[in-house]
Amino acid sequence: MNNKTYIRNTAVLFAAMAVTKIVGAIFKIPLANVLGGTGMGYFSAAYGLYSPVFAVTAAGIPTVLMRRTAQNIATGRCRNAEKTKHTALLIFSLIGTAGMLIIWLLSGFFADNIACSPQSHTAIIFIAPAVLFCCIASVYRGYYEGNLNVIPTAMANVTEAVSRAVIGLALSYGILMYAKYCYNNGLAFLGTEYNTYNEVYEAALPIAAAGAILAVTLSEVCGLIALLIHDKRSCKKTSDLGSDNTVDRTRDIISSLMRDILPIAVFALVMNCFSFIDLITVTRTLELSLAEDQAFYDRAFRDVFASGISRDEFANFAYGSYTGIAMSLFMIIPSFAGMTEKTSIPEIASAWEKKNSQLISERINTLFKAAALIGCPACFGAAVLAEPILSMLYADRAAEISVCSESFMILCAGGLFMVFASALSGIFQAIGRADIPLWLMGGAVVIKAVLNPLLISIPQLNISGAALATVAGYIFASAAGMVLLKKNKIHISLLRSTFHIVICGTACAFAAGMVYSILSGRLIQPFVTVVSVFTGGLVYVILLITMGVFRTSPIIKSENQKKYRKGLEKSAKIG
Repeated sequence: MNNKTYIRNTAVLFAAMAVTKIVGAIFKIPLANVLGGTGMGYFSAAYGLYSPVFAVTAAGIPTVLMRRTAQNIATGRCRNAEKTKHTALLIFSLIGTAGMLIIWLLSGFFADNIACSPQSHTAIIFIAPAVLFCCIASVYRGYYEGNLNVIPTAMANVTEAVSRAVIGLALSYGILMYAKYCYNNGLAFLGTEYNTYNEVYEAALPIAAAGAILAVTLSEVCGLIALLIHDKRSCKKTSDLGSDNTVDRTRDIISSLMRDILPIAVFALVMNCFSFIDLITVTRTLELSLAEDQAFYDRAFRDVFASGISRDEFANFAYGSYTGIAMSLFMIIPSFAGMTEKTSIPEIASAWEKKNSQLISERINTLFKAAALIGCPACFGAAVLAEPILSMLYADRAAEISVCSESFMILCAGGLFMVFASALSGIFQAIGRADIPLWLMGGAVVIKAVLNPLLISIPQLNISGAALATVAGYIFASAAGMVLLKKNKIHISLLRSTFHIVICGTACAFAAGMVYSILSGRLIQPFVTVVSVFTGGLVYVILLITMGVFRTSPIIKSENQKKYRKGLEKSAKIG
């Protein structure tokens, strides 16, 4: 791949990812406003079963097929690349069908006994076909990325994000509006007449959540259609595919694909265990905690119970508020910070191949700095302004905010560890040690699994215990990752790399908090929140420039000087 193609592909993927993340946030925020904590509990329960099944069936397909396709094309075996694609379509269609059937078969048992959310049964059934469509689409993504063409992937990602947002909001909001229309006009809603609006609203919420989940499946269909359209337009004749007509046996292709995908699938499964642990522990533990100390919960959450949430509904309501509001909003930060890895990881891999230890350290230092530049102000600032930000974005969901604002603050306060853990995973993969991130995240998952029920069962912590357990897991992953980085003969100080950025981020959060405390109560709250965020950002940029964070490092300077001297020597020879 030449530099021009690399830069183009990176820019296209970066832009598509930015659009996808922004549209995803636009989807989740109004969706939580529409469904509330209870509805988001049903939504998250269905997604919680889908995520690990997707990880096992489809997560590793694009990466492996991309590598296989690139290898075949590089050696002139384009016919074999085509056969690999068609074989992968067949085998992963079968695997996707198996995953879909597993979700269908487990839906009732899972909703009743694991998620403790019988109302999420319909949503689980609706999301099952998404596994099949994801498997098929992943084959096309990997094939075209292996052909150095990222346009289909970018196009499919944007199509999925936009269709998911539009269809999901339309279905969930439309179902609730239809329920309200039925009640106001004395009509039966889904064959049943209700005496109060609260009754019809509670009956409509699981259906509305299922509608939002159905949008996930339909968005995968839209993305797949976009890929199929591109595939049909770019279809080549077999006679034009290459000079080497030899092809591998189908059995060998299948075995090699499965062998390569297995470790990636295991890693993806481990990564999804964080949300799955929340799914199987939060609701159950909260129910037990509330039963043991009902008096505390009555005092601490009297406003929530006064809003119409019963004690029987509280656990699912808290889980939905945590996953649908606190966690969804927080995850925007590490996902944007992680976008820096797209351009940094290939450079680290290149430096590792050249065995240039000084350059490796410089590239890793750059990655940590880039991640911290985005992560520090966002995490620290959001932690200080947790409740004002949530109140501005979810103005009509005071009960949900009262439950999850502390969890959001904890996640943001420790969010930088998640950012660094993600960067470390990319670094280890770049240097050929993909096994290390698996062990790091495996240890983090064990910590999460042990601490979740222990901390959530403490009434004073309740749902915040899940946030603390998540942060503890990522603290372990980032700390152990730095130790293992040194054991791989990469000597770099994370503190030294990001010290000035952390100071600037802390000052940003302090300035934002001070402005908010001064203006709060004097002006309307959303305006005060926006001004506080803007002030913190302005202070952050000024301090970054003042402290010289953007100055070129000595290693980069010396490399540029070498290139300049080589250029002069070449010019002199030509002359």
